[in-house]
Amino acid sequence: MAPQQPAHQSTYSGSRWAFFLLAAILLLVACSGPGGGDDPTATVAIEPTMTSEPMATETATSEPEPTATLEPDPTATATATPEPTATATATPEPEPTETPVPPTPTPEIPLPPAGGAQFTIEGKAVTQVIRGNDEGSILYALTNAGISKSIDSGRTWFASGSLPEGEIIVALNNPDVLYAGERGSCGRGPSDTPLTRSTEGGHDWETFSAGEGIEPYLAEAGQTSTVVGADCGLQVSTNGGQSWERVEDLNGLDFFAAASSGNTLDAEIVAIGVSEGGTGQLFLINMSNPASPEVVSTIAEFYAAGAVDWHGDRIVLVTSTGVRVTDDKGANWQSSRTGLEDATYADDPLTEGISEDESGQNFNFTLAAIDPANPDRIWVGGAQGAFLSTDAGATWRLAGNITEPESIIISQA
Repeated sequence: MAPQQPAHQSTYSGSRWAFFLLAAILLLVACSGPGGGDDPTATVAIEPTMTSEPMATETATSEPEPTATLEPDPTATATATPEPTATATATPEPEPTETPVPPTPTPEIPLPPAGGAQFTIEGKAVTQVIRGNDEGSILYALTNAGISKSIDSGRTWFASGSLPEGEIIVALNNPDVLYAGERGSCGRGPSDTPLTRSTEGGHDWETFSAGEGIEPYLAEAGQTSTVVGADCGLQVSTNGGQSWERVEDLNGLDFFAAASSGNTLDAEIVAIGVSEGGTGQLFLINMSNPASPEVVSTIAEFYAAGAVDWHGDRIVLVTSTGVRVTDDKGANWQSSRTGLEDATYADDPLTEGISEDESGQNFNFTLAAIDPANPDRIWVGGAQGAFLSTDAGATWRLAGNITEPESIIISQA
């Protein structure tokens, strides 16, 4: 019979096993708590990329799958933690807006002194251009082949008729009515060139024997309309050129130019007449009764001949001593030769004579034109070339290398 152990020894042994069991349980709980062990799931949970989004948002959106913490998908981790370039792609820098280049400005008219081009139509050199209306949309061009006409400001041309003798003008109020003739002079004697008229833009010409030797300056349309011209004196026709009457108050003067204040000849005109001694005068003439023109006054006096234009209130007179401009029919004049020093006399030959240095110079002007759209732009032309002023005649500059221009046409169209 085995010896019986003491009762206190059995109690000690059971207590010892209970102690070891309690310690094991505590150790197990400690190892499975937060921060315990080397579980990789815990490492993913504290990555900064995972905490960059608030947990409240995650909870509100959806509850995480139970396996999300235990077994994270490597692909999901890569998506949640993008490469630095992913952010740049998602928010690209805005491309700079390109500033549009402004269009090249249109070169100022006229061409520079070295510029210019010969005007030809179908290979034929144009010797003169005539304006058919105020806007300049209707033009006539003269070549040795005849007359060409444009109705689109010179962009296209078509044959319009034969070329008559003498200088051609267009009626103020009808671009289809043309007159042609050549002036005689007191010094050289009368011209035998007949006066002719076309009512179809140059297609046909009728001759008026009574107008032989008369150069037309201004005309209205119609068989009974007024025409102003000159031979050795100023002549007026009240029946379209069929008969003429000399303006008796102006006998003894040789007339070279005239201009009208409007598109009809029942108002006032100005005309340039030169005496035998070489004194030029600009006359203001009332044409309210064309059968009996009234010379109102002499509004300017100068040396030799010149050219004149009238538009609106402005009258421009160019002579061998410079340019004069008036806006009140000659009551007041503004004179200038700034920029015209090489084309005009330094001293007035009427009062100072012609200096030895300037003796023999050809200071003769035959053209004047006011821009209808801007009366401060004025053109003049003569033996020394064409000149332009953009400040109402105060200063001038040479316009191209043209010598002795035959016409200056300003087209607004």
